[in-house]
Amino acid sequence: MIPESIIFCCFVLLGAFYSYFLCLVKFVKMFLKNRIINVLFQIINVVVLFVLFYVLNLYLNMGQIRLYTYIGFLLGFGLYKITFYKILDNLHKLFYNKLTRLSGIKYTKLGTFILK
Repeated sequence: MIPESIIFCCFVLLGAFYSYFLCLVKFVKMFLKNRIINVLFQIINVVVLFVLFYVLNLYLNMGQIRLYTYIGFLLGFGLYKITFYKILDNLHKLFYNKLTRLSGIKYTKLGTFILK
């Protein structure tokens, strides 16, 4: 059996990785501004969260749901939001602004699809 401290650290990392996934989804949604896409990404976010949490809990903790798994996940989620989220969000906005200012990408088929 894996020690509880390692399981706690794994769930902290899961929370951080899930926060990063949400940051990337927000970046992709900047390009695809559509109501249907937003709803689809919200459904995908919930499904990804439950699948990752279930699989990690099943393999590491043998399916036992404990309070420290939730606390670890929330701690990782919060630590990422406090530390790296604003930095990556600013980088994504900077990249988005630079990409939309390129005149060559606007006139291709892919560019018109992305920039609509």
